[in-house]
Amino acid sequence: MSSALRILLPVASLLLMVTSQAATAVEEDAGAKKPELTGNWKVESAILEGQAFPAEITSTMTLRMRGGRYEAHVGPQLDRGSYKVNNESAPMQMDITGIEGVNKGTTFLAIYDWQKDKLRICYGLEKGKRPTKFDASLPGQFLVVYKRDEK
Repeated sequence: MSSALRILLPVASLLLMVTSQAATAVEEDAGAKKPELTGNWKVESAILEGQAFPAEITSTMTLRMRGGRYEAHVGPQLDRGSYKVNNESAPMQMDITGIEGVNKGTTFLAIYDWQKDKLRICYGLEKGKRPTKFDASLPGQFLVVYKRDEK
């Protein structure tokens, strides 16, 4: 084997390895799913400005999302409205507007993330302020972790 070939083989192997890893990363990105928000969600935990909601309350909280519309219940209280998402930002953003119920006429700016059967939304409760991180210990922030309800 010539000395040039001995040098080129490791370089070619390295290039092949890097190229195949890059191709795998592109395939994973191309196959990455957009958040699937449609469905029924139950509240796993809810924290408002550092205070965790007790299980007696979170067990009565539900969220239904379909086609840019939502319906939320806290016990007998109903809240209906619309939502728009921006999946291109990091973290992903959601604008929520109440149409009927306790939040009628109010728009909340939020951030969210999603993993299979978990949805985490951090709502900004101050008008026009969107949270920048998932931290419910901050004033004006409400963090809710939802679990997909398979029923």
